[in-house]
Amino acid sequence: MTTSEQPNTTDTTPPAEAKADPQAHGLDRLAQEVHDRLQDRAKELGSAAAAWKPFTQGSLFEDLPKLRSALTKLDKEALRLDAEGAEELIGKLRSFEKDAQNEYRQTLGRKLKAACDEAGLSLRVISREHPIEVRIPPFAVKIDFEKGRADFLFARLPLDKSAAQPKDILVEHTRLLKSMNSGFIAEHFFEKCHRAWRAARAALGDGSERVEILDFLPYLAVELQSDKFRLEPSVKNFEEYSRVQFAWDVLRLRREKKLTQNGIRLNLGVATGSTASQKKRVIYFEDEEGNGEYKLTIFFTRVEESAS
Repeated sequence: MTTSEQPNTTDTTPPAEAKADPQAHGLDRLAQEVHDRLQDRAKELGSAAAAWKPFTQGSLFEDLPKLRSALTKLDKEALRLDAEGAEELIGKLRSFEKDAQNEYRQTLGRKLKAACDEAGLSLRVISREHPIEVRIPPFAVKIDFEKGRADFLFARLPLDKSAAQPKDILVEHTRLLKSMNSGFIAEHFFEKCHRAWRAARAALGDGSERVEILDFLPYLAVELQSDKFRLEPSVKNFEEYSRVQFAWDVLRLRREKKLTQNGIRLNLGVATGSTASQKKRVIYFEDEEGNGEYKLTIFFTRVEESAS
């Protein structure tokens, strides 16, 4: 055997893949486990801190619905951490919320009555069942203590809402009056009602003098559109006209003794029997104190000029 044929016993080429150190591999896995647990714990602490943060603001304790919502979130995020003293502090917060809610229920009516007296408005309790309903003419106001909300209604239809605090309720009362009275001219409104009634009768084609309010209102809404809509009858130029606004405008006609004009009288037909329960077809026409009845139809008749 020649020298060139002798095997190379000094080959130092490293193997393709070094063997891993079992101990080092175990430490890596342990380090990763510690890291993951710390990350999870950090997330939990972050969520708990976010749940506790609102309670550092004094304004939260003056808003019961927000306080109740914050407590619900705190229950989910903080108690599961089992942090020392957390449960005791949450107990104190719950106790405060309960006491504040009881005081709120007991004093709101008295404070609202005082605010109405100062503003020259009357207030009458309609129902003491939850939600409590009061009448601040010409609107009904339903007060939901749980939600801290006051819902305004007219003609038993919703108008808008406010926070259930005396100041907010009176501000909303003033705003609604201004909004609903805007742009009303009795003579113009009466004439547009008459034209809408004639258009609805022609469209129905059955010869009946009485037209259901449900069929009449779309024509009235068109009659009440602005010149801008007539020039360009698009959605962006259309001004909404609601059922509750119609009930309000009819009340204004009645108050101004304008239900009869130029020898023609606007009449509303009473909803009888089961018809009165079909709320989509009828409207409850009421006065400022809430007295009224459901009406189904509208029609016009010829009368003497002296009639009111």
